[in-house]
Amino acid sequence: MDYNLISCPFCAADVREGRENWLSYDQHHYFSVACSCGAFGPKKNSKEKAVMAWNKRNYSDGELIWNPFDFQENTGSMDMKGKLKSIGFSSVLQILSMEDKTGILQISQSQKASALCLKNGQVIAASSNHGPQLGQILIERSFISPEKLKKVLEETKPSGRRLGETLLDLGYISQKELKNVILQQIRQTIQELVLWQEGSFQYRDSPIEFDERGIEKISTMGIMLDALRISDELADNQALDNASQQRIKIV
Repeated sequence: MDYNLISCPFCAADVREGRENWLSYDQHHYFSVACSCGAFGPKKNSKEKAVMAWNKRNYSDGELIWNPFDFQENTGSMDMKGKLKSIGFSSVLQILSMEDKTGILQISQSQKASALCLKNGQVIAASSNHGPQLGQILIERSFISPEKLKKVLEETKPSGRRLGETLLDLGYISQKELKNVILQQIRQTIQELVLWQEGSFQYRDSPIEFDERGIEKISTMGIMLDALRISDELADNQALDNASQQRIKIV
């Protein structure tokens, strides 16, 4: 049956019937449309209703989920959400860090979406639907060849294991290399999010099962302060450029 699925609202990718795992199905007999970027549509008790819910686009709060880390959320857990205009990203992250929270923080702006995975207040992983993924970074830094990455992805998908775990077990990268790449993703994601003035955020408590071999002990607040410093420097440079342009016009 052709359901004529509408593209994903997070990453704008086509979600097609026939693609493996296009439909999620849980033990409670609920269906939801699933995108490869990690987005899940509203849960319904039939395929047809799940597709209709995905296509309607006027979701209720919390119905559409983007979960790139594929963790299960706690039922009845803390739910913190709002607009970045009301409370900035840095303030949100500071609260979660100080409260030693463990869960997933999602931030979205139009079709852009980013997610941070926190464990005891520390950011241990980051992902976005518009930035380079772990495999891309590994190839760019010559840690692994495209051919090896393709082979690893083929082995990882059926097992449900994470890419980093498989790369370590096969000996394709070292523990230090994996930690460095994950830290790079975290820094780049936070540096971008600090600049966001528009958008929304949502945090959910979630049990975190992450391979400890890829976790670097870092200061979340230290990374955020570095990001704020870079943001200030960019703003100062922009102000200087604007002043120079004004002087040129006057002359």
